[in-house]
Amino acid sequence: MGNQQSIPERGLIYKKLDKDRNEVRLLKFQKRRLRNPQRLNVSLYTVSLSENPSYHCLSYVWGDPNLTWPIYVDGVLIHITPNLGAALTQLEHEEMEALWVDGICINQGDMDERVDQVKKMSEIYSGCVANFAWLGSGDKKSYRAMHAINTVGARWLRNLLVAYLDNVINHSGEEIEDPPDLPAFVELREALRSDGDSNTRDPFTFDSVFDSVPRSCIAIILDAVDILIEESSYNRMRDELIPPLNADFDKAASAWRHIMDRPLWRRIWIVQEMVLPKLVILKCGSKSAKLDYLHAIYEFTRGAMFTPQQKAVGTKISELYECFTSSENSLSFIATRRQSMFSTRNSAQSWDTIHVMLQQCGLLRSTDPLDKVYGLMSISSDMEGLRDLVSYNKSPIQLISEVMKLTLLRHGMRHIQEGQWFQYPDYPWFGFPDDPRLPSPYPIAGTSPFWPSWVNIGEAIYPSYPVFGPLYLLHKGRAEIKVKQFEASKSYRCKLSLLNFPRPDTLRIPCRIIGNVERVCDLSIRTWLQDEDDFEVAQMAMARSIISETEHFFGLEKDLNCALHGKPLWWLFSLQTDVPSNPEFLQSWRKNMEEYKKQFFVLKEGGVDPTNCLFHRTAIIQWLEAYSPFTIGTGYIGIGPRQMEADDKVVIFPDVDVPYVLRPVGNGCYKILGQSYVLGIMHGEFLEHYPPEMMVDLL
Repeated sequence: MGNQQSIPERGLIYKKLDKDRNEVRLLKFQKRRLRNPQRLNVSLYTVSLSENPSYHCLSYVWGDPNLTWPIYVDGVLIHITPNLGAALTQLEHEEMEALWVDGICINQGDMDERVDQVKKMSEIYSGCVANFAWLGSGDKKSYRAMHAINTVGARWLRNLLVAYLDNVINHSGEEIEDPPDLPAFVELREALRSDGDSNTRDPFTFDSVFDSVPRSCIAIILDAVDILIEESSYNRMRDELIPPLNADFDKAASAWRHIMDRPLWRRIWIVQEMVLPKLVILKCGSKSAKLDYLHAIYEFTRGAMFTPQQKAVGTKISELYECFTSSENSLSFIATRRQSMFSTRNSAQSWDTIHVMLQQCGLLRSTDPLDKVYGLMSISSDMEGLRDLVSYNKSPIQLISEVMKLTLLRHGMRHIQEGQWFQYPDYPWFGFPDDPRLPSPYPIAGTSPFWPSWVNIGEAIYPSYPVFGPLYLLHKGRAEIKVKQFEASKSYRCKLSLLNFPRPDTLRIPCRIIGNVERVCDLSIRTWLQDEDDFEVAQMAMARSIISETEHFFGLEKDLNCALHGKPLWWLFSLQTDVPSNPEFLQSWRKNMEEYKKQFFVLKEGGVDPTNCLFHRTAIIQWLEAYSPFTIGTGYIGIGPRQMEADDKVVIFPDVDVPYVLRPVGNGCYKILGQSYVLGIMHGEFLEHYPPEMMVDLL
């Protein structure tokens, strides 16, 4: 029995919710019927969130979409998904006042109610006593991982908490903020120590103490692992967490992969459902564990990977870290966002914006593409503006364009340069997943014809779009030698308003014109790796070919020296054309540049030891997967999107760090092709000559 057959039967159990009273429905378990003891029996009642009712929430994945699991709701037999039925069966005897679960508490057949409840998600999940996160049925492997979370995670968190309390009480932790109620924390520390050594006592007894620990305290200590814990603690945790030298490691690693590969971690809605509640309880079959215990293990592995203690814990732990940080696993983002939500140490981070979060969570899944936005809305700093956009009658193109417009109005043009994606040029056609709101297939020609070219987060809704990846000219390799960020626009500013959006698909913006593209160097790099058995040799050959072809290409320019403005041509390949902003790094910068110069000429002229040039040849090859050298009619040279053609226009937008290449499409309108690097103007030099300004309509 599918969805279509099951929706009508639900009309008997739902009464209209009062929006003015801020109402939601809650579920309460009842005794099972004598005639049908195998079926769950629940009732629904209505409450106002404004009255702070006591309830728990449930997070789960729909799984099999067919509604085949029978359940009595207020005496009416309806059907829900099997995965939800299994979750409710496990929760039936949990101690709680009531439960909120979207599959039953929302009338899925009432579109107005769905929209209203989506807008309330922040209140619903932040106001619950706890949220149960249903990972699915349990087995031997998953129970092994759940046991590790409850033992190792609890012990590790307790160690952190004791170290933090010692730091605060002794006033020795200058980098950690003092909590407001010091006497209560003294009492808490004594409770933790009352049963002896925190490393030997029963780990499960920590649960009773944990409930009295303020959420902000947990967030602070998990954020300050590197300050609180010494190397000796990491060594001790190595043997408890994952024994890298033990023959049993493969079984332990398999258990972790088994629990972290559950579909729940790949669901877009799970992010806010795990971030907002003060307490999240992981449920796997009959076993339970607190999310904060898993969070503590994640912080341990992260610290072990990226601190001086890395050698102490062994290389095997990297496998566990990979389980936690897979691009389709939400744990790392959830952990970071929970710290920011409940700790003052990480407030006002840039990734609070919906624009950045969509990029970071773009590979997470949702049944409806619109939920990619709605599922992150409640933990975004743009939540108030996004609530006005909620509607399931919109197309994905319309919604993502409205989100980009909101982002530019609230945060400025800098978000134009965050999220540029470049397609493989060799794909002639590609179709999106089957969705009647999107035409398919379509030709790829630089930018998608679906959403406007100034909307650079469309791929977050459809991650199957064939992209090479986000390539940022302004960031590539620059942090390693501590140079200044590019600032081609310097003090060139523009405050956007609604007037800059004359039509839903149009952004009208001023820009400074560098000039028109004159020639583009065609590098057929995809053929160079063919018939090569030795990857190292092939990469060296590819890097040398790129250098040779590029230098020959620019060597045809009569005004080359003028275009370089006194800078050596080989700097073009490194994108490092400026001195450090901080004088203390100047000596280090010069040393690095001398080393780079040597390695560049090894690449160019041929060398015996290709290993020394690994970083440099990889950088050269990587940016030329999506970029090509080009010349501008005004005498400048640089690299830009491979789709460039003669007469494309190179411009500088206000508040944007790098130049952009535009494709004219008629009637004074243009489409963005992508970022470019132009030698000699990346730090505002071009704007010193007061170049002409032009108003363009970006489509």
